[in-house]
Amino acid sequence: MQQKHADRLQELAPQELAPQDPAPQDLAPIELIPLAPTGDLIVHGTSGEITKDGAPNRSLFWIAFVLPTLLAGLYFFVFATDQFASETEVMVRTPAENNLSTVLSTQGFSRSNEETQAVYAFMRSRDMAQLLATRDGLKDVYTRPESDFLSRFPNVMQNDNFEGFYKHFRDWVSTTIDESTGIISVRAYAYRAEDARNVALAVIEHAEEFVNKLNKRAYADRVDYAEQIVGRAQDGVAAVEAKLTRYRNEARLVDPNTESSAALESIAKMTTAITQLQASLEQQKSLSPNSPSIAPLGQKISSYRAEIEKLRLEVVGGTGAMSDAIAGYERLTLERALAARTLEAATTNLLKARQEAETPHVYLVRISEPNLASTAEYPRRLIWLALIAAMCFAFYAVLRFAIALVREHRP
Repeated sequence: MQQKHADRLQELAPQELAPQDPAPQDLAPIELIPLAPTGDLIVHGTSGEITKDGAPNRSLFWIAFVLPTLLAGLYFFVFATDQFASETEVMVRTPAENNLSTVLSTQGFSRSNEETQAVYAFMRSRDMAQLLATRDGLKDVYTRPESDFLSRFPNVMQNDNFEGFYKHFRDWVSTTIDESTGIISVRAYAYRAEDARNVALAVIEHAEEFVNKLNKRAYADRVDYAEQIVGRAQDGVAAVEAKLTRYRNEARLVDPNTESSAALESIAKMTTAITQLQASLEQQKSLSPNSPSIAPLGQKISSYRAEIEKLRLEVVGGTGAMSDAIAGYERLTLERALAARTLEAATTNLLKARQEAETPHVYLVRISEPNLASTAEYPRRLIWLALIAAMCFAFYAVLRFAIALVREHRP
């Protein structure tokens, strides 16, 4: 490379050192300029320009930096529509446990983690987007006459279908959750301040409906289960009553306990009568052994004793005695009592479940209502323009460096 520069200087030296006539007025002196990257020389003169690698490509600077920045500025300051924001905060709470310290610290309520996550997921779901579109006219909000061609729906980046609308909804309705406190923040954007507030309010109202559905679904299942338990208990009572009826028909006894008690009472009375008759008989025998009343008294005592023996056999005799009937009857009455208690407990549980179902157990507490913005928050024109300009300049610098690197290694 140095030899090349020396040869070039030798070619140009005679022209500078040799005595010559005064230069014509239309010729300018020749200037030798070394190139910083490669050490090459560029000869500038009036007759033309001799270059190696050339000057920086100005078209690249315009295409990669100037033109995108101008287009971005044109969009932000001419076409971009103002966007208003409305924000609200809510919290999902449930009744606190029956603990004095908990009640005093939370005013009878506690934060519900599972329900909070469920509400947060619902606010970001496609169901929420569908409700806002069908019931609150959210698509009309995103297609206001003043909307610009890039931010409206649909646009060049989002198709006119539900998936595109859902992505647009996620961009324009921001939902965040604070894991430490359980507070859910909803931030809605629109071209009008009233629309932004209405969208945020609609999101909260649909979330409240979702919480009410959670309450109804949870306690409706509990009521259904309690009703099933009551039905089973009623079937159990009916089955025991059927067994008892069948047993009475087979034993031909309505209440063996009552009938056996009557038999035992008769035995007791006849035993008392026999005692009295026996005393009278002994007295007659001692006073008048030949009295004609002695024989009737003996026969009466004998008949009482026979009747007592008969009743005893009926009560505690062998097969078919009342004792067997009493055992079976008491077993069935015990089953009936247990079935009745089960039915009573199931009925009480059903009444309690119905009362709890009528009272909401999950609440959506509004910490702050959606606000009505007085000034537009977006787009932040200067910030976005500065960011785009910085990105374009960085892209231009990288592209220029890459081109220079390719030229340097070019044979």
